[in-house]
Amino acid sequence: MCSNASPQVKRFAKMTGNRGLPSIIDGGYPIIYLDENYELLCAECADASEERIDAYFVRFEGESIFCAECGIEVESAYGEVTDGA
Repeated sequence: MCSNASPQVKRFAKMTGNRGLPSIIDGGYPIIYLDENYELLCAECADASEERIDAYFVRFEGESIFCAECGIEVESAYGEVTDGA
């Protein structure tokens, strides 16, 4: 696991039982990580990052996010938000 992770991120990774930072949680919800420079990273890049990983969040809905390091697309669990029209 990323040695530079914040205590919150380390607790989260330990709670999930993964050796590294998880990319999804129960239910298949995608996780995005935020480093100290406010860049969004996929789990693999966050795990390998030399920057401190400050936070994580589940990507429930909205447009896809692209990892700032490798460029991989991280889709949201429920897709883009529509205006209901």
